Amino acid sequence: MTYQNNIASSKEDELEVDLINWNPNGKLGFSITGGVGSQHIRGDDGIYVKYIQEGGLISWDGRIWVGDQLVAVKQGLDGVRISLDNCTHEHAVSILRNVCSAKRVVLIVRKSEVNLVNWNRNDQLGFSISGGADK
Repeated sequence: MTYQNNIASSKEDELEVDLINWNPNGKLGFSITGGVGSQHIRGDDGIYVKYIQEGGLISWDGRIWVGDQLVAVKQGLDGVRISLDNCTHEHAVSILRNVCSAKRVVLIVRKSEVNLVNWNRNDQLGFSISGGADK
């Protein structure tokens, strides 16, 4: 069994997440991985969400998940789009620290789609699903 991380590559698949940063220290409550020289996914220099702090702004908002790719950022709705393409990890951290210190931040993300492939049809995937909402 393997997994594939399929990331779309068009701007149509980007989601702009507008956040009002109420945290006085400027932190949004997430960490990143990846970048040029420290690839998270082999052959991909993208910047990805590695961890989301419970109780942080990103966690409360709920639109960004671990595994999503950070494509760009803006300070405010009318801010200049700063691309995170071809950034080293250190440069991306520097950009995010600077931009996220503002009261209004726009994170532009590409949602991660994970497909589970079960090559052996009789094998279980290793998890079960229960519950749900009645409609």
